[in-house]
Amino acid sequence: MKCVWQVFVLAVCLGAGCGKAPTPESPPVYASHPVGNEKPLYVFAVNPTHHPSRMFEIFGPLVDCINPQTNNFSLRFEASENYDAFETKLEKRTLHIAFANPYQTLQAEKFGYRVFAKRGDDERFCGLIIVRKDAGIREVSDLKGAVIAFPSATSMAAAMMQKYYLKMHGLDVEKDAQPLYVNNQDSALMNVYQGRAKAAATWPPSWELFAEANPTVAEALAVQWTTEPLVSNSLMVRDDVPEAHWQQVRDLLVNLHKHDAGRAVLARIKLARFDAATSATYDPVREFVKKYEAAFGPLPDKKESP
Repeated sequence: MKCVWQVFVLAVCLGAGCGKAPTPESPPVYASHPVGNEKPLYVFAVNPTHHPSRMFEIFGPLVDCINPQTNNFSLRFEASENYDAFETKLEKRTLHIAFANPYQTLQAEKFGYRVFAKRGDDERFCGLIIVRKDAGIREVSDLKGAVIAFPSATSMAAAMMQKYYLKMHGLDVEKDAQPLYVNNQDSALMNVYQGRAKAAATWPPSWELFAEANPTVAEALAVQWTTEPLVSNSLMVRDDVPEAHWQQVRDLLVNLHKHDAGRAVLARIKLARFDAATSATYDPVREFVKKYEAAFGPLPDKKESP
């Protein structure tokens, strides 16, 4: 898959050091390495919940905020076209730092990535099932035989948690409905609005961002069911990144909520704060995967990196 590579010329930092977005007088520069800078450049990518251009709008300022405050290295944000593309990058170890969903977290550990931080809003890591308000869907049984849109089979809070919820309420999506896998959560929601699906799976931050960008569309939709929460998305680092570097990134992230500029960046991604984390933080996810596999059968396993 073709990936979007972008390096921004950063403006002078304000307040706590977060950079401004590029201005018309200072357009973005595209390159494969830092312009006029020999510092190590680490590729940072995020699980693609939205279209690549939207991902740059949401997460670009986070990288712009971190870079002016790092010593001896910098980050470059890279978007992915879909979940498969992002997961392939993890498997091939082309990413240095990755913002991954919980299932991707467990898989990426097999390829030499380690957890060092996470979203600090576990109570919001729940699955939403969205329907049209005028569709007359009130009971889970109303979805029997219906098309249900998901961004990816490996999306924890926008596929796996919803499938398990529906299974526990009498509907096996794989047998009793028609799962439709699309590139991202925005696409899943648009499929419902346009009548190509009766329901879509998403999670609170993506639903809120979608509603802000598409208020007329969102007004026609409604959250019909919500799953129980689980441990939220992780930040992972490849095992060959120096400890001093990823620790500096972690320290910057977990302190963003303590200053105005950082809170503004967090608000763009619908997050109150980041927390430090380790592999053990995701033990509840391992338990959920066991229950999921008991309900649906073994998940396809990724091969370990050589």
